[in-house]
Amino acid sequence: MFRCVAAIPNTGGNCAQLFYEDTEEGRAKAEAFVREHNKPGMGVYDCVSLLKEKRRAKDTVAEIPGLHWDIDARQVNENKEQIIKRVREKLEAFGLLSRLVDSGRGVHVYSTLREPIAAGAPEMEAAEQLLTRMIEHLGADPALKHFAALMRRPGTTNSKEGGGPCRVVLDTGARCDLSDIAAYLDLVENNGPLFTAREEPNKTKNEAEELPTDPGARLAIMRFGSKSGRGVNATLCHVIPAMIWKAMRPEDIHRKVMAALRATAGRDNLNWDWKGEERQTNERILAAYHNLFEKDYDSAAGVPVWLPMEFHERWAAALADGKRPTISKNGAGWHIRSYGAQEANGAGATRADGDTAKDTPPRDEAPKEEAPKDDAPKAPFILRPVAHFDPAQIPPREFLFGSHYQRRTVSGTVAPGGTGKSSEVMVEAVAMKTGRDLLGEGAKEPLRVWYHNGEDNMLELQRRLAGICQHYNIPLAEALGDGFFMSSGNEVPLRVAETWSQVRLQTDHRLVKCITEAIGDNRVDVAILDPLVTLHGVPENNPGQMDQVIRIFTRMADSQNCAIDLSHHTRKLAPGSSDDVTIDDMRGAGAVKDAMRAVRMLNVMSSKDAENAGIMDIERTNYFRIDRAKANYSGPAKTATWRQFVNVDLPNGDGVGVVTPWQFPGQDGAPSSPEKLEAERRAEHVFLEILRRLTLAGVFVNESGFRNAPHKFAKEREARMAKIGKAALDAAMRRLFDKGKIRLEDYVKPNRHGGTRIVEV
Repeated sequence: MFRCVAAIPNTGGNCAQLFYEDTEEGRAKAEAFVREHNKPGMGVYDCVSLLKEKRRAKDTVAEIPGLHWDIDARQVNENKEQIIKRVREKLEAFGLLSRLVDSGRGVHVYSTLREPIAAGAPEMEAAEQLLTRMIEHLGADPALKHFAALMRRPGTTNSKEGGGPCRVVLDTGARCDLSDIAAYLDLVENNGPLFTAREEPNKTKNEAEELPTDPGARLAIMRFGSKSGRGVNATLCHVIPAMIWKAMRPEDIHRKVMAALRATAGRDNLNWDWKGEERQTNERILAAYHNLFEKDYDSAAGVPVWLPMEFHERWAAALADGKRPTISKNGAGWHIRSYGAQEANGAGATRADGDTAKDTPPRDEAPKEEAPKDDAPKAPFILRPVAHFDPAQIPPREFLFGSHYQRRTVSGTVAPGGTGKSSEVMVEAVAMKTGRDLLGEGAKEPLRVWYHNGEDNMLELQRRLAGICQHYNIPLAEALGDGFFMSSGNEVPLRVAETWSQVRLQTDHRLVKCITEAIGDNRVDVAILDPLVTLHGVPENNPGQMDQVIRIFTRMADSQNCAIDLSHHTRKLAPGSSDDVTIDDMRGAGAVKDAMRAVRMLNVMSSKDAENAGIMDIERTNYFRIDRAKANYSGPAKTATWRQFVNVDLPNGDGVGVVTPWQFPGQDGAPSSPEKLEAERRAEHVFLEILRRLTLAGVFVNESGFRNAPHKFAKEREARMAKIGKAALDAAMRRLFDKGKIRLEDYVKPNRHGGTRIVEV
């Protein structure tokens, strides 16, 4: 499991995150991260829960150690000292107060549980309900009512206006059960909130309350009858356009809004007409599309960025026909409707200038809409024989690097963690950018390359890039020149899809469009996205949704005429397993490998291969093999490709591993390497040393049978100390025979039968 520490600019923006294990080394990395980011203009936070993977989201929470609340002293009438005093008076007496933290502008309250609650356990739902109830009781921040939340880290500084040091005020070490918290709330909830909300007497009606801009956070604080911007009407006027701008599907917008309305009504025990609310919410969404987005839409700009991906084809077809498209809804669902010039100027229709003839219908009237235009082709569907074509005129497949990166396709690079896939693809990226033959794949003209790493920060990526250039004697300016792009998921997270249910995938259409346009605008030839798990929030064992995720990148590659490679991990192997990983060991659903056109697997050198190559077993992890596990467009490689890690010392004192080409001794007729020759010499020396010692002791061996020399010698101390096995000793014996350094000699055994023995010449 992992902990997470994060850094967020005070003005908002990209969140830098470090995921680490709760070990001495992990905590040291976290402290270094804190020192780097604890500076004016930045805030440093801890995730309140342990995570299953290196991704912070509600679905990655592994277990919750307790409950947490953030009381903002600016939002209540009491000051920090009064808040701390009252919280201690109320909660400490019940054994609920484990920790109090002065966050600089407020107070953080923690209740630690006696036993952590594992994700998915029945107690999880009860914990969420108690978290929400206590938020109401304390008047705490409602945006933090989930267990992947961030709370300011003690020991850092809150540099926002009115802030200060974040420090632990009280640490009682108390632990409690959920039942203790429930009993306390049952006792005091009827007495009203512990703290009263602050009113701004000098605040005019035109002055807006500082409210969150995120639609989800804004819906979470929606309150019926509120006059401070949290009211239902004010909230929906903000969140519906915001979600449309993110290119969310209108039915998903409707679902999220209705869920928030039901939560608001349930909180105040309001009895609303839900059929009417559903109808009016659809009307609000339609009105936002028509009166805000389509009103200012210029058809010359093509498909709008706020349009969900599923509507792009129909929208573009309407534009091609010279018609004006619009979002519409009827009993069959949401769809694109097209108007001609004459229709567009009719009553109640959207005119050519974008204005509407009248507003949306009243709340108690159902919208009157026509059926969507028939999507059937004008001509009947006919199967026709394949026309004659010249095979010589078919454009050949365009491989950009080796037989892996191919235009208009998605490929995969798969390996267990720590094997070297990130280092491999980074060297390949530099080779493609510079046009240099760094890995023996053949030099080609320079390409435009984008490398995205979703796990490492930009400083680490710069270290690796510097090491590659230093080892291969490439001027840094040549590698970094126009045409090489590098991004980090810590700064630019690329999560193209999330899952809403086992059957529903929510694609971030706006992000997909931005990525696609960035590839096209920068004429990127190859995009390497590493690893796949950071690019989505979908359960990897869901075949349907994972197939859709890969298809997102397939469409990108095809539409932008580029190659896209997705790095991916294998599942965890059984403890002690030494078998090579295969394509069937890819993590998650088989739909991932099925959707990729080419997949290559990386394996650390095995002990047997190390012995055959003359490499010490302790050093074999510096070598790995690349196998083409799947190549839909070409035959499998006849021989494996090998790589070696070499250490490069950077000018700043850091050391980084750089991938280099390596030839397995004897592969493709290649001569023995210096390592192989040295290993053979050492094995022959050990063989002769053991032979001499045993001969002096009157122990004789033969080349086969009961007294087989390699079998017996492998058990002797000289061989064990040199870590030379039976196979290497057998090969050494054959070479020594060939060189004439040993021979077979006849002799008479003690039982007076004749025999043969090996003797040194």
